[in-house]
Amino acid sequence: MRYPLGVQSRKSCSSRRAAPFTAYPVGFLSEEHPTDPLVSYGIAKLAIEKYLHLYWYLHGLDYSVLRVANPYGERQRVDTAQGAVAVFLSRALAREPIEIWAMAA
Repeated sequence: MRYPLGVQSRKSCSSRRAAPFTAYPVGFLSEEHPTDPLVSYGIAKLAIEKYLHLYWYLHGLDYSVLRVANPYGERQRVDTAQGAVAVFLSRALAREPIEIWAMAA
């Protein structure tokens, strides 16, 4: 496929947990599920997806969005309490207790 103005295919990958950002129950969400974030972080993530869609419409930009629930990588900071996998592994290797905070029902 030829793209106008030298535009190529792009991918967007973002981490997003559904529960804290929407008013919908926790569980499996389909591709057709409404996206109604209730916090600025979720709104910013969704805005990126909307901009990608706009560029597809205006310029034919081919894009994919991956909503990765709990990414893990070698550069992930464990001191910020972000990313359960990295934090849990770090604490386990250091023989420290693993804290899990539950959301009230």
